[in-house]
Amino acid sequence: MDPCIDQFTLRWYTLRMKCRTLLVLLLLICVSLTARTVLITGFGPFGKHERNSSYEAVKHLHGRSLFGFDIAVLEIPVLWEFSRSMIFHALEQHQPEFVISLGLDENAPASLVLEPFGINRTAYLKDVSGAYPPGREAVPGAPDMLPSALQVQHLKSILVSFGLDAVTGYDAGDYLCGWVYMHLLSGHPSRQVLFTHVHPDAPEHDIAAAVKLLVHALASGTPCPAPPAGEYMLP
Repeated sequence: MDPCIDQFTLRWYTLRMKCRTLLVLLLLICVSLTARTVLITGFGPFGKHERNSSYEAVKHLHGRSLFGFDIAVLEIPVLWEFSRSMIFHALEQHQPEFVISLGLDENAPASLVLEPFGINRTAYLKDVSGAYPPGREAVPGAPDMLPSALQVQHLKSILVSFGLDAVTGYDAGDYLCGWVYMHLLSGHPSRQVLFTHVHPDAPEHDIAAAVKLLVHALASGTPCPAPPAGEYMLP
């Protein structure tokens, strides 16, 4: 065989392999740039709640794809300082388009209570390590009230239309639930965040179904522009 032909064939094969490698890299970059993520958070055990359904009901969704979104599920410990660090790390790592946060409330008037805004205050109560909050404000310098940018009343109506026991709340609280909500709202660039209180007696399959419905609604374009920080009109 002519050595010139062999040399040409080798060069052509090498060039083709390089082009294929470049194409694969470009495809991976495009996928990473277009990936859409929903971050779901729940809490770990505290007090008498050795099994916290706010996390246990949704942990199986981690790593799945729902309605075009990659789902990341995070268990947040009931710790003042450490939970804040976890939130900032998760927001930076996942760059979520939306965040759905869940937490238990024994006094919840329904199985699911969708909270339209966070309150910038903390209760002087111990976390599971015995530590108290670092200050009276959850986010120093933030408004007294920080609203979600999502159509919370509409999202609640969707859950009710599917037979779920859901209402709209008016106080996300000042323990770890409110603390986490405020840090998520202040840390997310567009405040596309929703906190939902769940009653301890709420069936876990209802909680999971509600989260899936919320993700579907968000994928369908339910969110709206954020109202001005510190201002909120009750639905």
